[in-house]
Amino acid sequence: KPQTPNPKPQTPNPKPLKSNILKTIKSKHCFMTTHISHARVEPRAGNAAMVGVPPLYKDPEKKKGYFSTEGSNVKVLPIRQSIGTHLTTSRMEDIIKICQEKKIKFTDPEFKPEFKSLAGNSQERSSWKRFEWVRGQETYGDAAILYDTIDPTDLMQGELGSCYIISALASLAEMPHLLYRNFDSPEGPKVNGEGVYGVWLNINGHWREIILDDFFPMIANKTCMQFAFSHSFQDEIWVSLFEKAFAKAYGSYNIIDGGSPFEAFRDITGAPYRIYQGEDLEKVDRMWKKISDAERLNYVMTASTKSSEIREEKRSDGLITGHAYSLIRAIEYEVSGRKKVRLIQMRNPWGSSGCWNGPWGENSTEWTPEVKAKFKKYGHGDGFFWITLEDLLANFGEII
Repeated sequence: KPQTPNPKPQTPNPKPLKSNILKTIKSKHCFMTTHISHARVEPRAGNAAMVGVPPLYKDPEKKKGYFSTEGSNVKVLPIRQSIGTHLTTSRMEDIIKICQEKKIKFTDPEFKPEFKSLAGNSQERSSWKRFEWVRGQETYGDAAILYDTIDPTDLMQGELGSCYIISALASLAEMPHLLYRNFDSPEGPKVNGEGVYGVWLNINGHWREIILDDFFPMIANKTCMQFAFSHSFQDEIWVSLFEKAFAKAYGSYNIIDGGSPFEAFRDITGAPYRIYQGEDLEKVDRMWKKISDAERLNYVMTASTKSSEIREEKRSDGLITGHAYSLIRAIEYEVSGRKKVRLIQMRNPWGSSGCWNGPWGENSTEWTPEVKAKFKKYGHGDGFFWITLEDLLANFGEII
């Protein structure tokens, strides 16, 4: 018998918004399913399958994808453009238009600048009651910008245990285009007068535009206001916006206090990842191949130390417990009169505090003038350090 086609399922209407500003906006979900994202990743045999960048579309005429190609020029598209208009609708233009008409700045009714947005339902964050909510543009004044150039050395962690987010951001900042694409800002790298920004995150396999105002928790001191949580060393708000986007997406700042870098990589990139831990780290030669292959393919990598009873405790070897570090590069170096040594360059998102001080650490005897001259091209300072593969696998509990 002929089959009767199933009726097309009806998409449920989104819940009505409570805000006076947002009531007049027809909000639509801004989602992309995981299989659409992952379908664009072509697996390579024998690679480490860590966080990677999806390849170009095979069809150069395709404009909807992670990249657009025009002749020999390759451009990384913003998330908003990369997933197609049938999968996303942005509220940015509507909110900005209403704010301009009413001559007001945007205050997010879904994530208000109040204590509940900090602590959620927790009763254990009484010390955060001293924080004040201040707009980033008011803090930096006329010098405020969204970003100038996104750089791995721009990030500074605050009182929140978000080093897993900061580490992921620092690792991705080695290739800044992987972070530029997450922002939706009508003024580009400049701050906008309405104080509204969009940050795209891949939550539960769906791309969502997280709409934010520019209020951030601050600590008042005698001379100025200081950011309570993560921020940039420069007069930029991109770091604080990323952290706030995570807080809003999951319910509060308290909820994102502590985590693994894979969670941040997953949400920022929407890309697949692989975690190596436990018995994986005992297979030295295999791990060298995985790491060196991933480095050759420009995959983003991090490594995390094991936690201890004391949170983020500094160990005798200089490392911080329960802390995430960016894994920058892997090289094989032949020491004069000795066999080759397999070295890993890493970066601590905290800067110089919390770096490895064992063999091949900054002040170790391995750094002769000749060796320093050969390694100068790889960068140093600002949290950079070197460690042997064997010491990495022995002293870190997880590699992503």
